[in-house]
Amino acid sequence: GNIIVDAGQDCTVIENLIALGLENTKIDAVFVSHNHYDHIGGLQSVIDFTAQTNAPVYVSSGADKELYTKRFLRRRKLVSRNQLLKENEDRIVYVDDQTEILPTVYACRVQDPDPAFACKDKKLKMLGENGKLVPDDFTHEIYLAVVEDGGVKIVSSCSHNGVVNIVRDAKRRFALPVTAFVGGLHFRGSSSRKLNCSKAYANTVFNELNGLDVEGIYTCHCTGLPAFQMLKAVYRGKAKYFNTAETFTV
Repeated sequence: GNIIVDAGQDCTVIENLIALGLENTKIDAVFVSHNHYDHIGGLQSVIDFTAQTNAPVYVSSGADKELYTKRFLRRRKLVSRNQLLKENEDRIVYVDDQTEILPTVYACRVQDPDPAFACKDKKLKMLGENGKLVPDDFTHEIYLAVVEDGGVKIVSSCSHNGVVNIVRDAKRRFALPVTAFVGGLHFRGSSSRKLNCSKAYANTVFNELNGLDVEGIYTCHCTGLPAFQMLKAVYRGKAKYFNTAETFTV
């Protein structure tokens, strides 16, 4: 089957799908990893594109959060698409824990993540009950798990819950080794040359991945090249950085 993972910032996603030769009648499901504008901004275009087949759209049951970034006392709303979800509720499937999308393909939400391994990006906030900004709890994030060939392959667009927590969650759920992890690791700081955490923390994460025996990490987007170079230096599995328009088989 064919699953669209995230929808980008705008309708450009449809141009990309057409360029890949994916007709709208061949899309079986839409998976939204989390409720940030650069991943959900083009969702209405994707919903319209797949209207003929009514492909279900999988999002976290925590996707109703009002999300912000805050830097230097300035806050900017991350354009949560809560109204869009309400307007298309006949297509939306909310994931609270684990939901099967296709045979052996699951949308999962990390349960009880260890805060020590969660994303350290302090700019990411959400609106608290008192109207003040509080640290994002990332309950609006889910990951994709493909169970095949005696292992689990994970797709996690930004891994705000932390790559270690996501891998641990998948291993617990399916009692199988993780043979591939595909997605961003969210170590990129405010520029391409910076981290959003300490080097010591990044190395702790990468060494922990060695202990979890992840066979391969295929990464991009919010990982950042400095973090990827650190990953390659300590990680004993296969590490690949991929780019826009690149296709590969895991």
